[in-house]
Amino acid sequence: MKQPRSIRSFKDGQVKEEESQAILEAGLYAPYAWEQGRHFTVIQNKKLLDRLNLAAKEAAKQMDMEHINLYKAQ
Repeated sequence: MKQPRSIRSFKDGQVKEEESQAILEAGLYAPYAWEQGRHFTVIQNKKLLDRLNLAAKEAAKQMDMEHINLYKAQ
């Protein structure tokens, strides 16, 4: 967990408390700019996640940024 990686397979269901804590601890080891603060939020409510996902996509559509425009075209 302390080495960079990308995982693209996901499972339905809740993350166990001990797993959640391990993930958060791994996040503490992730590189970041020291002058920037960090905040971790764990959300396991499926309905809330769906609402946040939709809201983020709608907000991205409103942004005038080339890399987002390319994403929308796909």
